[in-house]
Amino acid sequence: MRMISFLTAHPTRAALLLGIFLAGLLLLYIFQINALTTQVYRMGDQEKHLVQLKEQGVHLDVQHLGSFTRTRMEELAKEMQFERVGKISYLKILSSSVATTINQE
Repeated sequence: MRMISFLTAHPTRAALLLGIFLAGLLLLYIFQINALTTQVYRMGDQEKHLVQLKEQGVHLDVQHLGSFTRTRMEELAKEMQFERVGKISYLKILSSSVATTINQE
């Protein structure tokens, strides 16, 4: 109540305080708009970078497509001295669990 009576008694000070308050709000608004605009431009740059990376990935796929042919894989297997598998046999596990604990008392 004292503040209201002070403002009504001194209208020039009230106008000055209102002006300072509004100027503060305007500055806050400007900083927020600036931050928002910066984020929008950063998102645009990131989207451009993403498009470039996708194009580069497509180019690399086409460029290295010949590296993964069957004949190339067979050559690599020979260089690494792999052997062709002839017969496959599987282990039969008779119990339902692979490992068991033994009580040693």
